[in-house]
Amino acid sequence: MADLNIKKKNNKKPLLWTVLALIAIVAIIWVIAGDNDTDDEVYVDNEEEVVAGSETWGDDSGTPEDGYILDTEAEAAIEQFVTFTSDLGEIEIDHETSHKGITLLADALASLSENTQTEVEELRQQANQLLENPMSDEHAGIMHDAFVTSANIIEKQTANNDAMDEEATEVMEAAQAVDTEVLVTNQKDVIKNFFDTAANTLNSLE
Repeated sequence: MADLNIKKKNNKKPLLWTVLALIAIVAIIWVIAGDNDTDDEVYVDNEEEVVAGSETWGDDSGTPEDGYILDTEAEAAIEQFVTFTSDLGEIEIDHETSHKGITLLADALASLSENTQTEVEELRQQANQLLENPMSDEHAGIMHDAFVTSANIIEKQTANNDAMDEEATEVMEAAQAVDTEVLVTNQKDVIKNFFDTAANTLNSLE
């Protein structure tokens, strides 16, 4: 009997399905990676908003740019300071009241950015000086320095936001209006004005 020359059919279907499966897996990974890249960005009216109270404010210098989204901590700290300033008309301005106001302002500024913590710590130390010697006649000078420190922090935190230039300038002017040669009791309106101006500026971030 003659040998039959039988050629076995080469079945390429398993290889084809394997290639298609790999292509599908690569496509899925690419889609997932693309979604993750866009999830971290927040846009409002096509402008990037910056989260205040977080470690990153949207640029290398750590200052806010176009917009603000205050987190819970920042909102609470600002509200406490604003509430304090709204009650100033009913309480006496003295070293304890001034210490409390500066401390609350420091808390509010600290909650907005971690990039000004050195300046905020200096502000807290200046506030504490008001309690070290209650009878001192140098409180006006201490408060002047603390207010200027606060104004510098606000200027730094709003440096990239042109809309805040006027408010930051007003805070600095209110700080420098405190006369270091005049007793605090004789310039209460000037001190209240600074606290009010700072509160209005922080309120405008919300």
